[in-house]
Amino acid sequence: MQHNKIGNNSINNYTNILVIPAYEPDEKMITLLKEIHLTGIIKTIVVDDGSGPSYRKMFREAFTYADVISYLDNAGKGSALKCALSYIKEVYGQNVFIVTADCDGQHTVDDILLIYKELSKNPDSLILGSRAFDNNVPLRSMFGNTITRGVFYLSCHKKVYDTQTGLRGFAGKYLDYMINIEGSRYEYEMNVLIKAAKDNIDIKEVQIKTIYIDDNKSTHFNTIKDSYRIYKQILKYSLSSILSFITDYISFIFLSLILVDLGSISLIISNIGARLVSSTLNYNLNRNFVFKSKESIKSSIPKYIVLATFVIIVNTYLLSLITKTILPNRYVAKITVEVVMFILNGVIQKMFIFNKPLTSNATQGSVNISTIKQ
Repeated sequence: MQHNKIGNNSINNYTNILVIPAYEPDEKMITLLKEIHLTGIIKTIVVDDGSGPSYRKMFREAFTYADVISYLDNAGKGSALKCALSYIKEVYGQNVFIVTADCDGQHTVDDILLIYKELSKNPDSLILGSRAFDNNVPLRSMFGNTITRGVFYLSCHKKVYDTQTGLRGFAGKYLDYMINIEGSRYEYEMNVLIKAAKDNIDIKEVQIKTIYIDDNKSTHFNTIKDSYRIYKQILKYSLSSILSFITDYISFIFLSLILVDLGSISLIISNIGARLVSSTLNYNLNRNFVFKSKESIKSSIPKYIVLATFVIIVNTYLLSLITKTILPNRYVAKITVEVVMFILNGVIQKMFIFNKPLTSNATQGSVNISTIKQ
């Protein structure tokens, strides 16, 4: 079978490594491995993500064409990927081009080679194999990708058409970066995109074939559980913000009513008082529930006080300005100002207050590597 070539085959002396996480795969994985092996320019690493004894024969056959990493318990796609990346770092170092692909037949050899080719031109970028979703796409896949695309744009303000693609490429200099990103299951791939966007890493998409075999029935993606994992950070932050806003608004109304005799200054006092109450609630919710920060209170609370003071000043200034100009009704103006402050407050908290230190969790939890075959 004739395939597209990758430049001069060596890509500037980089070692080309393909990573395939596999949980209970079928013969489509072996077919892909055979075709990749025939190219003669790609080393493949297959991770058996705890598929169990009944799949040992499958992985023994895979060992003919690839290095196979196996461990006992299923730990999820994110853990499998990070396990392979840790192995690459130890065995091959950083002078590599890495492409990840799924084991279910959705990615062709030509598309894999296309990612390597694009990566050779853009070694500083994260390359995504983007599907067109133009025909014969299962409804839940189309719906899921549309929702995820929208959520990603709202949270990162960056357009990525195929946020759920498993065909991705990046240079070895990003090994530590990728290993340290949170997530052990399907949410890991979304977390990679969110962090890359946050850190201004260039994300490039190249169009690949859209392939769904047998209506994608072989997927191990659990619509409810795995969707929750993907969206939970955004959902938790939104819930915390809503509860804090309700507390803030009720406190603002209460203080405005009891301080009505103070005249115009009651607006400022009511707003500051309400912000102090809601900020206390917001700090505790975000520290313990949303970001689950390991940072000590002594370390995080001074930074939060600085943020809260900044927010109170800006919030109160905007509220006073709006009520004196375009919205005299203080209760309507209050809602307008809070909407504006919502995004700014969350970004600052995530980046500077509850930002978790980078720690590798490539082999945490139930991942106990039992065999590494070379």
